[in-house]
Amino acid sequence: MLLVLLLPVVALCPVKAETTSEGPILIVTSYNPETRSISDNLSAFMDEYRQRGGKYTPIIESMNCKNLSEAYLWKSRMASILGKYKGKNRPSLVILLGQEAWSAYISQDTEIAKKTPSICGMVSVNGLVLPDDSIDTRVWEPESKNIYTDFSDYNIVAGYVYEYDVDKNIKLMRRFYPDMRRVAFISDNTYGGLSMQALVKKEMKKYPDLETIWLDGRTETFMEVSERMRRLPQNTCVLLGTWRVDCTESYVIGNTTYMLRDANPTLPVFTIASVGLGHWALGGYTPEYHAVGKNIGAVTYDFLDKGDREGVDLVTIPGNYTFDIKRLHEFKLDSLNLPQGAVLVNKT
Repeated sequence: MLLVLLLPVVALCPVKAETTSEGPILIVTSYNPETRSISDNLSAFMDEYRQRGGKYTPIIESMNCKNLSEAYLWKSRMASILGKYKGKNRPSLVILLGQEAWSAYISQDTEIAKKTPSICGMVSVNGLVLPDDSIDTRVWEPESKNIYTDFSDYNIVAGYVYEYDVDKNIKLMRRFYPDMRRVAFISDNTYGGLSMQALVKKEMKKYPDLETIWLDGRTETFMEVSERMRRLPQNTCVLLGTWRVDCTESYVIGNTTYMLRDANPTLPVFTIASVGLGHWALGGYTPEYHAVGKNIGAVTYDFLDKGDREGVDLVTIPGNYTFDIKRLHEFKLDSLNLPQGAVLVNKT
C-alpha cells in the first residue's frame, strides 16, 4: 500500500514552498496505516511536521505484516519497497514504524538501507535480524540484537525505543521471592513474543543458578500452556512477555490471561511488558508506552529542514515499576517496601 501525503504550507510562494529538489520522506509501517496504533502515530507526525513548516513530501508504504510464520518474506518485501526509490526519487530519510518493519530494514545489506538516514519508532532496543530463506519459525532461535551496539554500519540518526529490562525484573522477583529457583517465561507466536524470548534467553545466561522454563506460543496452544501452568513446580515465578497468538495462529481473546491466571492461582506472576497488569501480575518493571509520532515529526524537521543535528539521537523511553495493590494484598505482600516512584493500580 502506497500513500503520498501533501503538506499544505503557508508561504509567499506556495508552489516553491511545497516542493523540494530533495527526495521524499519514506515512511514504512509494519501494518496497514489504518491500524489504530499506526494511524495515531502517523497523524501526530503529520501534524507536528506540518505545523513546523516541513517541506519534504512524506510517502507511506505498508509492509502489511501478518503472522510470524511469514517472517522470512519480510526481508524481501522491504527490499522491494526500497527498490522503488532510486535516483532523484531516493528518500532523504526513511522512517520505520513498528517492530516488523524495523527488523526487515536492519536485515538489509544494501547501500540504500545502510547509508540513507533512518529514524525508528514503535520499536524496542532489542530486535532480530531476519533469515534469508524460508525457516520454520517454530524452532528458529535467533540471536537478540541491540540497536545501540549492533548496527553501527547503518545510518540511524534518531529514534524512540522501548527497553525490556530483564535484570530489573529478575531482581524484583528475588526481592519478593528470595527462594525462587526457576523462572517460567511466557511468550506468544508473534514477532514481539519471539524477540522478547530471544532477549530473555540472552539475559538469563547471567543467572546460572536459575532454571528457565519456556512457555512458548510458537509450539503450544493456549490449552497446552494452561496445563503446563498448572504443573509448574514450587519456587517458580512467572515472567510474562506477551500473549496474543498461539501456535494455531489464531488471535486469542482478551480474557485468556484471566484463564491462565486461574490455572494456577497461587503462582506469582510478574510482567515485563505490562501484559496482565490489573488482574493477574503482581507487578513488574515495564516500558511507558505512548505515541511517538509527534516526537518523530519534530526531530524530522530539525534534521531535514533545519539541518540541525544537535539533540537528534536515539532516545530510550523511560520505564517504571508498576504494582497491583489488590494482587499484592492477595499474596500477603503488603508489607514489602516497593521501589521509589512505583506506580500503583487497583488502589481502591
